[in-house]
Amino acid sequence: MVTDSVRSLALWTALVGIVALAALVLMSVGLGFLGPVNDVLGAATGVLAMLLAFAARDLLPDGIVPRWLALTAAVLGAILIVIGSVLVLTGRTDWYLAGLWSALGWGVLGVWFLILALTILGSTSWPVWLRWLGVIAGVLLVVGLAVLPGILSGIDDWGSAGAGLVAPQVLAYIGSMLLLIWCIGVGRSST
Repeated sequence: MVTDSVRSLALWTALVGIVALAALVLMSVGLGFLGPVNDVLGAATGVLAMLLAFAARDLLPDGIVPRWLALTAAVLGAILIVIGSVLVLTGRTDWYLAGLWSALGWGVLGVWFLILALTILGSTSWPVWLRWLGVIAGVLLVVGLAVLPGILSGIDDWGSAGAGLVAPQVLAYIGSMLLLIWCIGVGRSST
């Protein structure tokens, strides 16, 4: 059963994430001053997703190991997402390496989400589309783990990153967008 706090946090996560995405789009079409807005709201989205993980912990599988693993992944993922934002906001890296940190954060946070999505997959009380959207988003998020070599190498240039880094980064970001849609679905559902 989804509680009102889970619904509320899901909707807040989606709202902040959508505004962050809008700031990114507007920044890319010439409103560069929105870059820091995107960075702050991106970090806030990661933190809200972590809070959502704790609010939804009763939906996770029984047993200390799956819950501990899932919630630890949510915390570590949020921390990595925030690190990515802080790195670019403070000028310690350029946008690409900061984006790799964020993609890794979404990948780690995706471990929580994939465990949750696989848990609710068999539940008939959830709409079918919401169950499968969760699994797809979770898988795409976890692909973000593959950007770790780029972080360890300090790659901070999109042009020299190569498909081995760009593809998992893009897939993790697509997963994060699908997570936002999932959050809207949960926020508006009666499950």
